[in-house]
Amino acid sequence: MNNFSPAARKRIALLIAGLVALLVLAGCGPIQAPPGAGDAEPAATEAATAEAAESADVAPPAEPLPIPTETYNGIPVGFTPEGFPFRGDPNAPVTMIEYSDYQCPFCARYFV
Repeated sequence: MNNFSPAARKRIALLIAGLVALLVLAGCGPIQAPPGAGDAEPAATEAATAEAAESADVAPPAEPLPIPTETYNGIPVGFTPEGFPFRGDPNAPVTMIEYSDYQCPFCARYFV
């Protein structure tokens, strides 16, 4: 039943390897945007934004919020005047900024 010559077997193996590589590359391709993500026209959106900005009443600047004195296990926690959450002394000589993405599967699992 195996009537193929060695050269023909080599070509068939290369063809199969090429198809597998093509499928792997297709699987690694860009993710499609969700439906309706690019439907809005940018010019119309910019015009609406400009009109809204002109017609909006300008509120007086708000006073900075005081830093709350809450603690968690004896460690101060709260928000800085800029609105960033903190744990510990926000004015410490060394600070660490943590970045996370709640759409990342690991980050979502870590913070649940």
